[in-house]
Amino acid sequence: MKLCPLPLILISLGLVSCQVPPAVKLPDKPAKTKQFPAMKVQNLNGSLASFPAQFPGKRTLLFVAFDGKQQGIIDEWVQHFPRRDATGTEWLEMPIIPDPGYLMRAFVHHGMRSGTPEPIVRNRIFTIYTSSEAFVKALGLPDIKQVHAVVTDRSGKIMAQVSGEWTEAKDKVLREALAQ
Repeated sequence: MKLCPLPLILISLGLVSCQVPPAVKLPDKPAKTKQFPAMKVQNLNGSLASFPAQFPGKRTLLFVAFDGKQQGIIDEWVQHFPRRDATGTEWLEMPIIPDPGYLMRAFVHHGMRSGTPEPIVRNRIFTIYTSSEAFVKALGLPDIKQVHAVVTDRSGKIMAQVSGEWTEAKDKVLREALAQ
């Protein structure tokens, strides 16, 4: 494991052996079809993954948020898709944060990790450091003002997408796409 080249003050905060998540560069032009773009990302436990190829399920449900204030909406969605769901639904949380640079990525990553004590939950959270607008454009999402729940396969094809708070109708759309 590499040591972070952090200033002494950050080292004193316990960030000596952190792994800094990579920034993600998205294509300038969106795909012609709704598609999750290829990227390398890191979860809060420090594991790197290549998405969409390494999504955990044949179909994976993604909860995408752009603001910390949206966490309550994600938590509401997650209540309807438990971590040990009998249906085998695989889901991930994806906070999208504009890239603040190497040192701040380390600081944000450490803060999010500290605020998420359960390792099983940290395994499901992949922070994507990129332009929010570029991410929305790449996935064909309507905006950054709300949470988006997206079903995708390992090729990145978007099978379904809903936005906002949980409702039975939105839940049904996602579950139908997950069952395909």
